[in-house]
Amino acid sequence: PFGPQRPSSAAGHGHPGPDTLSSERSQLEQVGTPEMQSPLDPEASLCDDESEARPAMAAFEVADAPQAAGTAPRRCFPFDVCRFCPGAAKMMVPSTWQKIQDRTHLVLLIGIVSFSTLGVQLVVLPLSRTLSGDIGLMPIIFAIVMGMYFVCCAPYAFRVVGQYDERLLVKQSQVKREKENLTRTYHNMLLDMDELLQKSAESSSGLAERSFESKRRDFQRFLERAKQRYATIFMGAQDDETNDLLKQFRRFCANWLRVFEECSIDPILCPKRVVSIEELNQCASIVAVADLCLERLRCTEVRFISMQRDQDAQLLRKKRTEFRRLTVDDGSARAVTAAMSLEVDASSSRGCNGVGAEPSTFLSWVTCGGSGCFCLKRSSAQHGFPRIAGCGCFEITLLSPEHMALILGFLLGVALFALQLLALFQKLEEAQESRWRRSLVDVNALVIFGEIILSLICVCMILVRFEDIDTVQRLEREVKELSKQNLEVEQQRDQMNVFWSNAQNLTELWLYRTVPRLDLYKELQSQLEDAPQEDLLVNISGANQWLEDLEGKLGSIEAWRNNGTLRPEEKKRFGKAINQLCQEHEFGEILAKLED
Repeated sequence: PFGPQRPSSAAGHGHPGPDTLSSERSQLEQVGTPEMQSPLDPEASLCDDESEARPAMAAFEVADAPQAAGTAPRRCFPFDVCRFCPGAAKMMVPSTWQKIQDRTHLVLLIGIVSFSTLGVQLVVLPLSRTLSGDIGLMPIIFAIVMGMYFVCCAPYAFRVVGQYDERLLVKQSQVKREKENLTRTYHNMLLDMDELLQKSAESSSGLAERSFESKRRDFQRFLERAKQRYATIFMGAQDDETNDLLKQFRRFCANWLRVFEECSIDPILCPKRVVSIEELNQCASIVAVADLCLERLRCTEVRFISMQRDQDAQLLRKKRTEFRRLTVDDGSARAVTAAMSLEVDASSSRGCNGVGAEPSTFLSWVTCGGSGCFCLKRSSAQHGFPRIAGCGCFEITLLSPEHMALILGFLLGVALFALQLLALFQKLEEAQESRWRRSLVDVNALVIFGEIILSLICVCMILVRFEDIDTVQRLEREVKELSKQNLEVEQQRDQMNVFWSNAQNLTELWLYRTVPRLDLYKELQSQLEDAPQEDLLVNISGANQWLEDLEGKLGSIEAWRNNGTLRPEEKKRFGKAINQLCQEHEFGEILAKLED
C-alpha cells in the first residue's frame, strides 16, 4: 500500500489473478506468521529492540517529502559513503562515518572534518608565524580564541558522531532497560538495608548494650566510694596489710575489666580493653588505681550498637534522597524550562513590552520576553543543572555542562568569524607583497574562513537539536552514576550485614555470659562497700579467687556464640544460676554458692 501498484495478471481488470494469489499464498506459507518464528532468533529480538526504541527516538528519523501523488517517497538516507571502497580502506574509516543516517548526521560529519582541520591549523599557524617572525597582537588573540573554541565544541561533536549510527535506536532502548534494572536493584538494596535496621531495633543486642552501660556506671560509683573510704582508712599506712589490700583491689579491678572486654562487637580480635594489667601494676596506691580506672571509664561509653544504628539510619536517609534524585524523570527541556521559569522573579517574567515570557518553539531552552540581566540561578538538583541566565529580553536555560560549553563555544566561534573576516579584508588590502605571495596568503585565509563557517553550522545544528542528540549520552551518564551508586550501596549493605550478623551471633554470649557476670560483680561491689574494715581483705581476696576459678571454667568465647558448641539450654541454665546467686544478701552465701 506504500508503493506503486503492481500490474495485474488478469488483463483488463484491477484485481489480481489466481496465479498472483497462489504465488502470494505460497510466499506467506514460506515466511510464516510471527507466532511461528523462534523466540531465540537474534534477528527477531533486534527488530523488537528497534520497535521499542523507535517511538522514543522519532526525532532522529529524517524523511524526505514524497515527490508526486501515487509514487513512493525517495529517501537519500541512510547513504553508504564507503559502498565502493575496498575492504582495507573501509576498515580504516570509523563505523559511524561509513553510513550517513540523516541530514543532521551529514552536517555533524562536515563539522567534524572542519574541527579536525582547525585543530591542525591551531598547531601549524603559530609555528609558521613564529618561524617567519610575523608575531603580533592580533595573531595571538586569534590563536587563543581558536583554541578556546576548539576545546568547547570539538570534544562534544566527536563524541556525538561516535555514537550516531543505525544502532542508536537499539542502544537507547538498551540503556533505558539497563537504567531500569539498576534502579530496581538500587531500590531492592535500600529495602534490604531498611529491613536490617528494623531487625536490629527488635534484636536483644540493644538490651545487652544498655545493660553494659548501666554496669559501667555502677562500677564507676564503686570506684569513687572505694577511693574515699580506703584513702581515709589507710592514709599514711605502708604495712603488709595495706600492700595486700592494694594487690587484691588491683586484682578485683582487673577481673572486672576482663569481663568488660566482652562488651565489643568483636570480643576476640578487638576486645574493649580500658586499662591494661601493666598500667594497673604501676599504680602505687588504691587511690591511684581508682583514679586511673575512673579516668578511662568516663571516656569509654558502650554505645557501639546504638551508634551504628544511628549511622545506618542516617546513611539510609541519604541514599534514599540520592535515589530520588537519580530516578526522577527530568522530562523534556520544555518542561524543565517551564518549571525553572516559575522560579524567576515577576519582574523578569515580563517582556520589554510587558508581555509574559513564552518559550521559543525553535529553541526550547531559549525563552523570549525576559527583562534585565541576572546571574545564573541554580536548580535544586545536586548537580546544579538546569540553570537560568537572563540577558536583555532573553532567558537561556543551560541544560547541562556540555550545553553551557557549546553555547560559550558558539559565541567564541562568532568572535572567531569576525576576527578572521577582519584579517581577510586586511590581507586583500595589502599591496606591497607580490601577487603570487598574496594569492597564497588569501587562499589560506579563505580556507580557515570556510572551516570556521562549517564548524559554526555544526555547532548550530547541535544546539538546535541538543535535546534529541544528547538523549543517549544523558542516559549513559545516568547509568554510569547509578552503577557507581549501586556499587557503593552494595558495599555499605554488605558492611551492615556483617555488623548486624556479628551482633546477632553475640546476643547469647552477652545475655547469658557477660551480663550475668557483671550483675554478680555489682552485687559483690555492694557487699564490699558494706563490709567492716577487719573483714575487707578476707572478703575481697576470697571473691577474687572464686571469680577467677569461675572464669577458668567458662570455656572459650567462640563456644558461647549463637552458632557455638554450647547448647542454648546450657547457656540459659548458667545465666539463670548466676542471677539466682545475685539474690543472696550475705557475702559468705554468695561465695559458697559460687564455689558450688
